[in-house]
Amino acid sequence: MWNHMIKAYGTLGYAYEAFQCFDHMQMEGVLPDMFVYASLLSTSATRSTIIRGQQIHSIITNCGIPMDVVAGTALVNMYGKFGRLKDAVNVFYTIDKCDIAAWNALIANHAQQGHVQDSLEFLTLLQNQEVSPNKVTFMSILPAFVDSSAAFCGMEVHDLVLKYGFESDLNLANALLSMYGKCGRVEDGLMLFDSMPEKNTLTWTVTVQCLVQNGDSNNALLLFNQMQNEGAVPDSVTYINMLSAFSDQDSLVQGKIFHALLIPGLGKKDIELNNALLNMYSKCGSLETAESIFNGMVERSVISWNAMIYAYVQHEQNHSAIQLFTDMVSQNEAPDRVTFLSVLSACAQETGPQSFRVLEKAMDVHSMVVHYGMETDVVLGNTLILVYGKHKALQDAQGVFESLSDRNVVSWNIIIVEKVQDRKASEILSQMLEEGVMPNRNTITSILTACKHSSLLTFGKDTHARISVSMYGLDTVTGNRLIDMYLNCGSVSCAQEVFNCLLDRDIIIWTQMIGGYVNWRQNKLALNLFDRMQQESLGMDRVTLICILSACASCSALAKGKSLHACISGSGLEHDVAVGNALLNMYGKCGNMREAHTFFSQMAVTDVVSWSSMIANYAQHGHSKNALQVFDEMQHQNVVPDQITFLSVLSAFSHAGRVVEGCYWFRYMKQSLGIEPTLDHYNCMINLLGRAGMLTEAEEMIRDMPFEADIITWMTLLGASRFHVDVVRGEQYAREAFRLNPLDPAPYVMLSNIYFSAGREEQAVKVITEMKEMGMGQGKFCSFIQIGGKVHKFYDNDFSHPQREQIHSELQLLTRRLVEANDTYSKILLLKNDEFRQNLLNHGEKWALAFGIISTPLGTTLVISKDSEICFDCHTFIKLVSQITGREIILKDLRQSHYIHDGVCSCGDLW
Repeated sequence: MWNHMIKAYGTLGYAYEAFQCFDHMQMEGVLPDMFVYASLLSTSATRSTIIRGQQIHSIITNCGIPMDVVAGTALVNMYGKFGRLKDAVNVFYTIDKCDIAAWNALIANHAQQGHVQDSLEFLTLLQNQEVSPNKVTFMSILPAFVDSSAAFCGMEVHDLVLKYGFESDLNLANALLSMYGKCGRVEDGLMLFDSMPEKNTLTWTVTVQCLVQNGDSNNALLLFNQMQNEGAVPDSVTYINMLSAFSDQDSLVQGKIFHALLIPGLGKKDIELNNALLNMYSKCGSLETAESIFNGMVERSVISWNAMIYAYVQHEQNHSAIQLFTDMVSQNEAPDRVTFLSVLSACAQETGPQSFRVLEKAMDVHSMVVHYGMETDVVLGNTLILVYGKHKALQDAQGVFESLSDRNVVSWNIIIVEKVQDRKASEILSQMLEEGVMPNRNTITSILTACKHSSLLTFGKDTHARISVSMYGLDTVTGNRLIDMYLNCGSVSCAQEVFNCLLDRDIIIWTQMIGGYVNWRQNKLALNLFDRMQQESLGMDRVTLICILSACASCSALAKGKSLHACISGSGLEHDVAVGNALLNMYGKCGNMREAHTFFSQMAVTDVVSWSSMIANYAQHGHSKNALQVFDEMQHQNVVPDQITFLSVLSAFSHAGRVVEGCYWFRYMKQSLGIEPTLDHYNCMINLLGRAGMLTEAEEMIRDMPFEADIITWMTLLGASRFHVDVVRGEQYAREAFRLNPLDPAPYVMLSNIYFSAGREEQAVKVITEMKEMGMGQGKFCSFIQIGGKVHKFYDNDFSHPQREQIHSELQLLTRRLVEANDTYSKILLLKNDEFRQNLLNHGEKWALAFGIISTPLGTTLVISKDSEICFDCHTFIKLVSQITGREIILKDLRQSHYIHDGVCSCGDLW
């Protein structure tokens, strides 16, 4: 009896009564069956609480018997409807002998929660388990495909519908039609429509909607006529879709014909149809008819009011629009965002003799905007500024402008028109000067602040000239703005001139100039200026420290970085999270991962930047396992990763060769965290696939990604082609790279590496020769190594270093040792002719390496930087030297850091 009562309550949706029965049942010691549990779980899934459902789950689990498919399916549904998909999946895998209903519950809940890719993967897994999907399976997943990006997936599902023999199911066919319309695949939708042996009203309506949604009103009309000719009866949804196809004066006649068709069955309470008619007449220019329909409506929605107010505004009947809004409020109809935008537009345009009354009404509307919590809406704010400006209420305009937290260019443009200005762009000064308005000091500094691009450099210089000839002197504030402007525009030399002209330089000016050098990769100048600053006993603040640590990281000045760390120890600055992050980054970029790890573990305060930096440091040095362990710990600490974190995480998965997990986190980043992947993220995924030899999949990702492939994309694939010795693909990728930047030597070097890897020495030599004939790589490639606090530069084929004889002798010695110790390298040398072999021996990174060996004690880690891609020969050479000398060598080339120890490189020979 208890079981029957609970099932009855559950079927009727009486959750409280069902659980009350269940509680009494337990108190009397009566054991429920699995169908009772399923009824209770289904009931809890339709209510706002999940607590009782979890209690049932716990009871079932504690019974110690296998999860019944009926109760298990109900649990999957319950968790899925509450968005707890992980719990739903966990339950699913505990079900004993899953049937199609359980699979459908899992697939449907993932699709409904927006996890489309996961639902497709479960659909594939279902088939692999030799379980056949049914029409419920397909009906649950098709509504999830809502835009063009999902078209391919939708077509795949269509193929499965055909494969499993459901092509004659009318409901499924209609769902497929709707999917094709939403995904913009009109032709595919029409092909399906024509092939359908049976059609109902919904079939015709969905197809009409498909055409209208995609801008094909003419064919929508033809299809509607065909529908009537074949005896199908349109319903209200069909007419609403057709009415939306008439949107200009040329289609007014046809719109009236449709209205006539509707009149016999049209009731004054049919709000949706009347709204569609009102919109149609308004768009087609027949305001009087629109008014007639609106006035004849017995019941109206906010959409009805909005449509009529907007119609008045469009026809410049602004007073009528304002009056109708007043009537709407008096009838207790709550306005929405669209209502406010329309009536405020009317207020902005109504500037006649009764302007003061319109201003009062605008102020009333403003109060209502605040009342409804929309005061932060930037579009509404812009419209309010416009209204106040038009009615000369400049103080109110300024107030709204200042209250907007998310101003856009429109906000600035509107306020500029009214001369309420505190941040001006270049065109504003020109406009002011044309009107004879003399800019003051605030105007100048605002303009300089607005000049943040190289395209504005000329204008910025002109502003500088105006300062020089005006009564405003070059004080600290103006000097600060000038330096900032020149640095933003890329003119470091001009910024330096202003800096030198300033008589009163505070710590902010010094830090600003140091930061400018760092941003433009002039790190040696940054370090020199910092030393000058210390000589003047100015000290340093946290911003100065962060800038100079960044310079140390960029040029591998580990000794300088350590001395800075020692200077601030005990000052409290090392506990500042931003300073800590800079120190962490410095140790990592300089290759001292042991010190980086120690410092990270001792940081009192960390943030997402700290965790991301640690992951990046490990990933860049090839310690993928450590990087992913840090990522796991980051999640356990409930630190939410950001875009930068995922770049490092994807890189770590790439180096570790964990393709499946990398793909999972790439989807998770977007679907669960709402982080839109950038081109850099796609390049990481392409690297992941390329390393795994999945070049076809990498090419598909390039075709499908919402970005144009850049030079990094193709260089990544070139690296993969060299690693997998795929000459054909390598040549194809090189052509794409040449197309993007014909004068970039890096793709040529990489292509020559591919030829060398394939044993095609002549072609490799030919590529390098062609590169040099085009003027690339001649005296341009430079390698750096810092010894004793001094940076030494080595250009390819340049013998100007004062210790050239000792360096050359060391290179000859190293080469002989490699030939004796390594058969592979001796074979590599035999492949090359004498001239080319000597040319390779004169590469700057080899000279920097030899100089580092003769200039430092045995066992010292060598850090070499290179301004271009490392070639295959040099990479092999340095790896083997690390093995025979016992040295750790860090080589930073244009693309990545190579951490080399005992003959092994962190890049896995893929760069």
